[in-house]
Amino acid sequence: MLFNVFLGSVTMGIVALGLNLAAFNAEAYRASIQAVPREQLDAGIALGVNPFQRILYIVLPTAVRNSIPVLLTNGIGIFQQSALVAIVAVQDLRRGADDCRPQLLRHCLPADARCHGY
Repeated sequence: MLFNVFLGSVTMGIVALGLNLAAFNAEAYRASIQAVPREQLDAGIALGVNPFQRILYIVLPTAVRNSIPVLLTNGIGIFQQSALVAIVAVQDLRRGADDCRPQLLRHCLPADARCHGY
């Protein structure tokens, strides 16, 4: 329960995996932006490109190109981790069924006792 909002186990799993993926992807983008060689920025300054255009046309294309392998690895990792969310969801369904079982058996117990008597 978070702020009186009740979410199912699958929804919470998706939120958790999404936040985890966002953090790892943000780190991948940060590292790839820092990996852009200083010489490329200096070349943009020498050509008279303004700071916004330097980011848009020099830094971002190189950074995105550098971040693709890490982003693909993160995508594969999130695909593998989603199996854990499925296991949690199955366990949650099983727990719900176990909670309902005594109520269901209370109505069926007399019939079962009669059947075993024969």
